[in-house]
Amino acid sequence: MSKDTIVPDFTRDVLESDIPKDILQILLADRTTGKNIMWMTDGYVKFESTFDAKMGVQDEIDLDVISRQDTKIIRPRVDKSKEEQKERIKKRAEVFTPSWVCKEMIDLPDREIRKSTDWRGYIREPALEITCGEAPFLASRYDAVSGDMIPVPKRIGILDRKLLAISKYCRKNAWFEHALAAVRASYGFEWQGDNLLIARENILASVVEHYWWRWGKIESTDIAGFPHQDFLRAVSEVISWNLWQMDGLRFVVPMSCHDTVETDLLGGENRTPCEGCTKKKWGPAAADTGPYGECCDIHNGIHCRIILDWETREEIRFVDIVREGRREHGH
Repeated sequence: MSKDTIVPDFTRDVLESDIPKDILQILLADRTTGKNIMWMTDGYVKFESTFDAKMGVQDEIDLDVISRQDTKIIRPRVDKSKEEQKERIKKRAEVFTPSWVCKEMIDLPDREIRKSTDWRGYIREPALEITCGEAPFLASRYDAVSGDMIPVPKRIGILDRKLLAISKYCRKNAWFEHALAAVRASYGFEWQGDNLLIARENILASVVEHYWWRWGKIESTDIAGFPHQDFLRAVSEVISWNLWQMDGLRFVVPMSCHDTVETDLLGGENRTPCEGCTKKKWGPAAADTGPYGECCDIHNGIHCRIILDWETREEIRFVDIVREGRREHGH
């Protein structure tokens, strides 16, 4: 069998029970809040009595619940029932992009980037997938619509292309260093917690599959059997920062905008709703500056933080990145 026809090592649905618990806990981390990412969908409330756990919209995803051997609760969209898919379209406008469309959208900017730099610069070029779902633009392990698995050398995701370049130009002893650099340049945000966890798992599984495709695999086909656990932990930490849970209209942790409550002299409460939500300052307008160009947060929710420079590991708020971009373009 040639390398071009090798099938992927994992199934489409990466099982949480196959991921070492310390690594899975990293993949569940919300680096802004210091807690686990939240469900942010009401599709799991029905399982609360079964798992004896809170699984409401704003409840954290529990490690022990999702890693049980006897139950597979988090599944890719293509494996969900048609009724559940329709409900998620209706509530969250959840529509996934087939791989051929992803390829067409990626090809043009990819060609331009390759013309402007060598392979080392190429793999470090930052890329952001907005409202990323299961991250098909970054890691195309399977077609998000049909569910068909895609062999490693035929993958078209942005990270996939970088990992293929690394496998082409790197020796084995340098592969990990450059693969980590490629992951550090891959970003995405998502509202729904189950999608975000799947996206994070897809990034991690893609790195492992690319390594196995290039250098050979051991007998075990789960992540727990991967021999380089320290590398997996390092990659997982980057993923937990670079793919984050966010309201993409407000640039805050979902549903964190709130009323400000002040008590008057008579003990009464005066409630003031979030200014940004009241004025419908969404999208780029959520990063507006004050009358003198000063930074002023119009939304009072918890602003999401990421790391852009992994050499300094300096944290920066996403809203400030958008604000700086608007200044550079004269807005």
